[in-house]
Amino acid sequence: MRITTEFQLAFPVEQSWAFLQDFTSVTSCVPGAHLTELVGDLEARGELRLKLWVVSLHARGVVRVVQHDPATHQVLLRAEGADDTAAGH
Repeated sequence: MRITTEFQLAFPVEQSWAFLQDFTSVTSCVPGAHLTELVGDLEARGELRLKLWVVSLHARGVVRVVQHDPATHQVLLRAEGADDTAAGH
């Protein structure tokens, strides 16, 4: 699956760029997300717990920075994960 998005923030570009480069800061904005390990500046491992009515998800995964261009303020991430609750439940 490929997800492409673009959005505007109500903060100066350098302040926003610095925030978005920090896995811990970004994770704090994602409900149910929890970092379990930072692997340098370009990789993070974590988990995500979601519950929507009778459907629940507990996924573990990794996010890696694939491309990073401070001049254009663009970043390409690759995220991989698996649902721990899918097997047998």
